[in-house]
Parts: sequence; structure tokens; C-alpha cells
Amino acid sequence: MANLSNINNKFLVTTGGNVGIGVTGPVVKLELQDTTHTTMKIRSGNNDNILFLQAIQGQDGRIGTETNNDLGFYTNGTDRLTISNTGNATFAGNVGIGVTPEAWTVFKTSQIGQASAFVGRISLNQTDVATNFYYDGSEKRITTGYAQRYTQTSDGNHQFWTAGTDSADSAITFSKKFEILNNGNATFAGGINAQDMRLQSSGTTYLNIGNGSTGSTSTDGASIGYFTGQTSLQIVQRENDAMVFSTNSNERMRITSAGKVGIGTTAPAAKLHVENTNAAIVYVKSTINNQNASIWFNSNSGGTQADRWEIGTNISAGTDLEFFDRLNSVSRMVIQNDGNVGIGTISPEAKLDISNVAGATYALEISTPERNRALFYYNSASASDAGYLGIKRGSVDALNHRFATTGNSAVCIEEGNFGIGTDSPSEKLTLQLNTQNQAFSGKNGTDYLWFLRNEAGAGARQSGRFQLMDTDVTTVNIESASNRNTYFNAGNIGIGTTSPTKQLHLLRTTGDVRGIMVETTVATSYAEVQVKAASEFRIGTGGSGTTPNGQFYIYDATAGAHRFDIDANGNVIIGNVTERGKLTINSSATSGNSNALGIYAASDGGTHTFAQFLLYGTSTVVGGITSNGTTTSYNETSDYRLKEDLQDFAGLDMVSKIPVYDFKWKADESRSYGVMAHELQEVLPQAVVGEKDAEEMQGVDYSKIVPLLVKSIQELKAEIDELKK
Repeated sequence: MANLSNINNKFLVTTGGNVGIGVTGPVVKLELQDTTHTTMKIRSGNNDNILFLQAIQGQDGRIGTETNNDLGFYTNGTDRLTISNTGNATFAGNVGIGVTPEAWTVFKTSQIGQASAFVGRISLNQTDVATNFYYDGSEKRITTGYAQRYTQTSDGNHQFWTAGTDSADSAITFSKKFEILNNGNATFAGGINAQDMRLQSSGTTYLNIGNGSTGSTSTDGASIGYFTGQTSLQIVQRENDAMVFSTNSNERMRITSAGKVGIGTTAPAAKLHVENTNAAIVYVKSTINNQNASIWFNSNSGGTQADRWEIGTNISAGTDLEFFDRLNSVSRMVIQNDGNVGIGTISPEAKLDISNVAGATYALEISTPERNRALFYYNSASASDAGYLGIKRGSVDALNHRFATTGNSAVCIEEGNFGIGTDSPSEKLTLQLNTQNQAFSGKNGTDYLWFLRNEAGAGARQSGRFQLMDTDVTTVNIESASNRNTYFNAGNIGIGTTSPTKQLHLLRTTGDVRGIMVETTVATSYAEVQVKAASEFRIGTGGSGTTPNGQFYIYDATAGAHRFDIDANGNVIIGNVTERGKLTINSSATSGNSNALGIYAASDGGTHTFAQFLLYGTSTVVGGITSNGTTTSYNETSDYRLKEDLQDFAGLDMVSKIPVYDFKWKADESRSYGVMAHELQEVLPQAVVGEKDAEEMQGVDYSKIVPLLVKSIQELKAEIDELKK
């Protein structure tokens, strides 16, 4: 049937049933077109409600009403969306943005995608913005995973909740992590990880920290902040417990509830208690030139609070350690860098230099509770007492004993008198110097016993010496001078025996004999025994500050090399090496005999075992090395008594699966034939040691492949024999 049209094709019905108004070729059932805009209106019977569809050139399309009425959208005879004449929109069900919303009930919900939703809880006057969450009588997950929720409560609080992962539609148990209260305060349920967080208010501003054990009020837990009217930062522990300061997850300091500070201890016994096991406890340092580095002591005595003592350096005695009396502004004691100690002087000239102060009778007094005293006179009113050592008894002023430094009396003891170095002794013992300056000597013919004093005079003996002589030959010489020697020059020396058979013979008839101790207490020194003939060797160990410290060694002093070492872990090292096992042998020789290990057996033509390998704790031999003088065998245990469950296997098939290569070693670029350990491990794991890409390199025992090769030859021979038939 031909097209049905009006004049000038303003209305057209095609043969296909399409209707066009203002268009000559409608492609849909109803198509309208105008030159500038196209409007289709649907009127009610009395024209009080007009619905229009409008397309305007260059603008968005429109759908709406021209009268003062609402615009509604219906499905299945039910109002689903209503847009009022004031612009408000009302949805009858849930709303999905980018997704068909779930059919959730109870509360009105807007769903955004598969994971987010806006939920209004009318009965609670509360709004939730959530991820992976919906409410259908109970809180549930949309999909498998974690869930989060932000809530605006009816009282103006803002809450943030989280929940762990679970399956879709499973019930959610939220845990509140953060809340901003309507008064501006914020509470955290867990830790805070932030680079910049600021708390500010016009009054008291602090961060209150607590947990389930402390309570949650402002008087519980701990507070950090500024309090009204103050500019000092305060850290307040409100619980009746300690404050602990830690670094690197280790406690460094604590302040107990009693106000005691402990550093290096968890139980301080005083206001400041410092402990350490391996370093300086207190380090006092001044970086200003000639500035004191010291500790001051201030106390209250008789109601007077004052600085009383200062201990440190650069007070009045330079870099020496000084004990300074602050009340009297005078140094009482110094310890110099050379070890000299001065009392009453800041320039001590001896290991102990005591300078008597004005008005004091004695420089040093040592007494007992009964007032029996030893008195050291440096100077006194009596010139005859100058430089004397006196011993007093009780309150008696007279000197009962004294040791003079002037005149002929070197010693004077008034009770039980005896004299030393006097020409007219009135006592039972008299010793005086002779022309050779012996302090004491004894002589029997040509045999002498000498105690020598100095080297003055002709024929004098050396200073500080005890000497025994036999026919004018010194047999025993003991000297105190640092550049002298002590020696025994006759026969053997016995300790614990009267019949020594060697030059040094130690004997003990009970218990262990540990007769020789070579010891040093200096951390940077060695304790050694030296043996010397054509070469010199040293056997010993080193202090904690030596290399190697605490290690037993045999050192070749002639060659300047360690030959044998046992370290603190029990490792034995032969040769200079740094890589160590329980036994490490290294040969550094590049010519001549460079063998790292040589094992020798008798050359009698028999078979000898060089090494046996046994299971730990048993006598079961699992392998060994033997030789008959011509050939060497490396044996693995293969006795039939150790085996069971004997099975056949396809040797040729296994060998065919082993990749073999002509390869180059990275170390020296030499070429060789072999396998890759991890590839062989897939076929014959018992021939490979280690794991691929582990810290230790993998190794291959090629002897484990031999049974496969034997089996392969047998299989090949069987095939050849079959082909020959």
C-alpha cells in the first residue's frame, strides 16, 4: 500500500506502519521533527494537566508538565518516582546509581555501584554512608570483603566504623574506630598514624590517652598538652603506675609512681637509679673551650641550702678529675691523667701526694676506734719531726715508733728498740751499709747470699737484687729493676717435687695439675708461651681487644703467619682463612707442596682405611675412603643387610630425562661437561644437595648417577640381544 500523507508531507504513514510528522522518512513508530524545536504534548480532557516531550536545537531534551502539577513515573501501576512542582523528588523504593539496587527493606537506601550505599534510619534519626554494607533488618555485607561505615547520629556526633572481611550477605559486626563529638572532642579506638596533627583551643588543650584497663574519663589514662595559663608542655600519668620510655622496642627509662627515675632498670631504688652492663653509665661533656664538665651537689644543712661540692674537670686543675669544695672555693683532691693523686694540692708529684694545710698537725692519719693511729708528718712545728712516720697509742703525744728521713737513724722503734743504719745501736738488731752498699749479705768461703741496695762504689753489685752465688758464680738472681733479669743458673727447678728431672718439673700428687698460668689482664695484649729453635713459635690467646680475640692459636713468628687456631665457637682452623667450619684447612702455597690435607698410611701393600663416616651416636659405618697403595676408593655403605623392598626401575628412561651440557665455568672460564643441579634434582633428587636459589650453592654427587647408567646399559643390551634374534 502506498504511503498515506497529507499536503506537503506534513503527516506521513509509511507502508511499514511508521508515522512521521514533519519528517519524510520516519524510522520509528512515531517520529516528530521541526526546524528549531520539536514538542509533543499530551493534554487532559479539560486541559488542566499537560505532559510534554520537547527537543530544542542545541539544547538538552525535556520531559515535564506545563501546568502547576507534579511529574510522576509509574511501573506496574505503582508510583515509583515523583518530581513535585517545587522541584523535590521522591522515590518509592531503593535507588541504584550505576547498578540495579538490591531489594533492601526497612530503611530507604541509595546504592552506588556494587559496593557503596546511603542509608537513612528514620527510627533513629540517623544517616549512614557505607562501603560493602546494607541494612535489611540487620547489618550485612554486599560482597565478600571488608566493610566500613560513616554515621551521622541524631545528637550531632560523627562516627567511623570498620569490620573485618567475610562473605557476601554475611552479618557485620562493626567496631567504632573514631568519633567526633558534638562538643568538638575526638576519641580514637586505636593508634594514630599521621605526619601532622594539631590540637588547638583557647584554654586547656591536651590529648588524653587510655585503654580498656585505664578507664575513659579525663582523670584516667595519660594526658599530653598545655593547661590553661601555662606554656610548658605537660605529660601526665594519671594512673597509679609508672611512665615508661622506650626506643627500638626496648625500655630505656621509667618514672615510677613514687617519682623515682630508673635508667637501665625497671626497679629504681632512689630518685635517680642508673644501670648499664657494657658502656659508660653517665657521660658529662662540655664543648666550650675551658668550660667545666662537672656534677654539682647542693644540699640543705642546718636550714641553709647551698652548693657544696663540684666533681669534674676544668674547675681549677685543668683536665684533671677534681673534687672541689664550693663552700670554701678550694680544691680538695685531684686525680691527674698520669694516675697521680693529689690531696691538698692540684699538682701531685707522686702516685699519692698529700699536702698538709695550714693549721693541720698531720698530713695523713690512719686510726682505729681505740685511737691507735699511724701518723704521717710532712711538716710540723718541730724541725726534728719533719718527714717522719709516727705511730701513736691512744692520746699519748710521744712518738712510740718513727722512721726518720734525716740523720743516721733510718728506723727508730722506742719500745723493743732496734736500729738500722746506725753506728751505735742500743737494740738487739743492727743493720748498716758496708763499703759495697749491701743492705744484707752472708758469706761462707766463696758462697754468698746478697741483698743489694745500689751500684755505688767499686765492686758494687746491681741495684734491687737478691743473689745466691756458688764459687763466685751466680746460681740464683732476682732483680727488681725493670731492665734486669731474674734467672736460675744451676740444675733443674722443681715445684711440688724435691727431685726435678727436667729444667722445670711440676708435680702434684692429688687432683689436677694446672701448674703454669700465662695471663694478661690488658684487653689489647696477648698471653703466650714461646718456643724457639731453628724457628720460633708462639702458643697463646689474645685479650678482648686483640685480633683474633679470645682465640687459641699457634703462631709461626719466623714466617709471621697463623698455623693453627681454635676460635670461641670451637671451630678448628689450619692456615689463614676467614671462612670457617668445624674444621677448615687452607693451603696458600702457589708452588711446591700446596696440598691442603695429606693423609698417609703404611706402604705395606695392604688396603688401609684413610677415613670412615659414621652415624652420630652409633657405630654404624655409612661410608669411607680406602687405598691399597695404588688406587683410592670412595665407598658408600651398600651391604645387603641394610636393604629391603628391592624393585626394578626404568634406568634408560630416567637417564634420557637428564639434560647434559658442555658448559663454561664463570670462575675461570674453563669448559666441562655436566648437569644443572636443579634439573637433575627433578629426576634423581638423592644425587643433589641443597635447594635452587638458596643461599648455599647446590651440589651434585655424580656417583649417584652410576646405577642409572648401569641399568641403562643392561636395558640397551637386552634390546640389542632382542634385535639380533
